[in-house]
Amino acid sequence: MLLPRFRPLLAIAAMVLALRPGLAATDVETVTLRAASPAATPSVAGDDIKAYFAKPRGPGPFGAVVALHGCGGMSPRFLQEMTDRLTAWGYAVLVIDSFAYQDVKSACGADRARSRADQRPADAVSGLRYLATRADVDPKRVALLGYSQGAWVALELAQSRATPAFALPPPLRFKAAAAYYPDCRAYFSEVDMPTLIMTGERDDWTPASRCQQMLERRAGRGAPLELVVYPDAHHGFDWIDLQPPRRVAGYLMAYQPEAARQSIDRLRAFLAQHIGP
Repeated sequence: MLLPRFRPLLAIAAMVLALRPGLAATDVETVTLRAASPAATPSVAGDDIKAYFAKPRGPGPFGAVVALHGCGGMSPRFLQEMTDRLTAWGYAVLVIDSFAYQDVKSACGADRARSRADQRPADAVSGLRYLATRADVDPKRVALLGYSQGAWVALELAQSRATPAFALPPPLRFKAAAAYYPDCRAYFSEVDMPTLIMTGERDDWTPASRCQQMLERRAGRGAPLELVVYPDAHHGFDWIDLQPPRRVAGYLMAYQPEAARQSIDRLRAFLAQHIGP
């Protein structure tokens, strides 16, 4: 007979397993990358950055995802969620830790000015270049996946530009981008790759209204852009650790199970459509 005090723990464990289909221990390889240099300053060497690579069993080549953490840096939970979930879906994954080799480990609020947050698009591009060197990855099927600040990076790289921000040998490019609760900045408009944005109706850190304005500015131009706004959901709605809700840099973050489940299903469908395993 299960003692009453253990029932809440069992319920939480069941919820975690439900949100992480195919959860299994994943072998993870640690790699060091050199951040890409912008096209405008190709002679300027980028920083060394730390990343973690994992893949499903078998020789591949696999479609792959470059995963980008939020402003608080990469937690062990984020690494495990990304590697376990994405390999279970049949993808290789490269999780980039943009702050691992830096003195400033967070880029939230006032810390952003002291961090290398604005250099993070170069980290993602270096991840794409690294994946293209691997025989077990199909370089024509690589997507971006970002959360919060990492989602801003994904949208930054998805934007249509007259002059590319980074020089990549054709045909190397990201195939699609998915962004959880990004900061949809005023200069964002059309995108040049299929893009999925998922955010919360009650997000007071990166308001959904900014992303809705982005869709209006786009006016149907560019590649397909889908915005999903989850009712009553706050920033970080998909992270089970946000129980009870808490404030970070003055903004409310809270887990919302239904929004989390729906967003994971939507992400899986989006990746299958564009880089399918």
